[in-house]
This record gives sequence, C-alpha cells and structure tokens, in this order.
Amino acid sequence: MNSRFRVGDIVRIAKNSRYYGVNKGDHNPPDTNGRILDIDSSGWTLLPINVTWYDTGDYLSSNDAFYGENDLRLVRRQ
Repeated sequence: MNSRFRVGDIVRIAKNSRYYGVNKGDHNPPDTNGRILDIDSSGWTLLPINVTWYDTGDYLSSNDAFYGENDLRLVRRQ
C-alpha cells in the first residue's frame, strides 16, 4: 500500500528515468530531498497550493508541479 504525504511533509524526490535512466551511467543525478509546497536548498520551487495529498510513486511534472526541465517522482517518506 502506498504511503501518503501531506503538504509540508519532507519527501525523497528522484529524477524521472525518462530523462535519467540506468543507461546514462554517471549522468544519473543523486536523489534530491524536497519539501512539499516549500522551496528546498536545491532550488526546486512551489507545488500547486491546491494540492493536499500525494502518494508514493506520484509524478510531479515540471508542467504542473516544479519549474525545471525534469519530471520528478515521490519515492518514499524520508
């Protein structure tokens, strides 16, 4: 069963393999820690304020969640 995350929970965020896959080798970046609906030290920006819950495995795409060229995925509670 998926873990659920609330606004403000600290989550572990991994880059989507659509952009960074196992075949990319050393170009695969480390996981980035982020806080839902907050700005973390990596510079990721705000999630939509009307979103309350996320589930493990949810995609947070650059189109509707983060400003950046890469999609992100909630992986697990940190």
